[in-house]
Amino acid sequence: MGNSFSYSLCSLLYNTLPLSLFSGFQEKESVSRKIFPVFFILVLILVTSLLNIPLQDYYWSQAGPAAQDIIYRMFGGLRGLLADWAFMKGEEYFHGGLPVRAMDASKCLELELRESREGNTEEHGHEEEHRHETEQHRKPDLYSRLYSLVKVVEHTHLPHSEEKEVLPWFYLQVRFNPHDIQGYELGAYWLKRLGKYEEGMKFLKEGERNNPESAQIKTSIGEFLIQAQNYEAAIPYLERARTLWQEGKAPNLVRDDYTRMDRNLTYSLLGKAYEYTGQYSRASSVYRELITLEPDRARPLMERIKKLGTGSSG
Repeated sequence: MGNSFSYSLCSLLYNTLPLSLFSGFQEKESVSRKIFPVFFILVLILVTSLLNIPLQDYYWSQAGPAAQDIIYRMFGGLRGLLADWAFMKGEEYFHGGLPVRAMDASKCLELELRESREGNTEEHGHEEEHRHETEQHRKPDLYSRLYSLVKVVEHTHLPHSEEKEVLPWFYLQVRFNPHDIQGYELGAYWLKRLGKYEEGMKFLKEGERNNPESAQIKTSIGEFLIQAQNYEAAIPYLERARTLWQEGKAPNLVRDDYTRMDRNLTYSLLGKAYEYTGQYSRASSVYRELITLEPDRARPLMERIKKLGTGSSG
């Protein structure tokens, strides 16, 4: 029941608070419709700030003494709710105002991040992800075609020159909930994509301080360092991330394809870092462990091991 209530409230905020508050677009809405949601949000933020509820052990999937505290649960859930709202508004803005289903909102930006790591931008799989968005809005009649000229009705992304407009939403997302790992990962990705490497690294380091047991954030830091050709510095982060994946505790549980890909990325980057620093035996060991996790990748990984000159040992 609590989750249903939170989702309903999040949807209410998502549909009422206008994008113009952050994006600068001027919408023809009544003054009262704009003021009430803003006032409501400010009151919620003020209350949580005054109470300053500690959330250092807060995870959605964890239970413990903190979960028994009604005050902790109330305001911890509020922060998570507002973080979800900020993400949903950022997702809508990134898609040019096209409404998306809240439950599927994270998939597009997650795919955007992962495809960039593979050197892709807009593949068929990404378009298929949003087929349901366009089909329910596109109609063949003349009115709909004319309407599409003044309002976005198809899957679209911001042009590169305007991508910076999405950044405030990720800042809001992690301010509302500093344990929102996805917010830090995606925010850092967009900062790096816009050429703001130092800001992206600073953002990830903040995320690491707030989430010291996150393998995903440590992997992203390692990835940043590898791309900056600072291979030696990347290894400790990636080794720690590897250990966290091995331990298999929250928030590093491999529950779906997304987290599985994150885990695989940790191993792939760690192997590369060892290769770049001439530690071929260690790189081979990492790749062998990855084979046990991903048997389907055995052939290319074994070929890699052989190229390193250590394949004969098995």
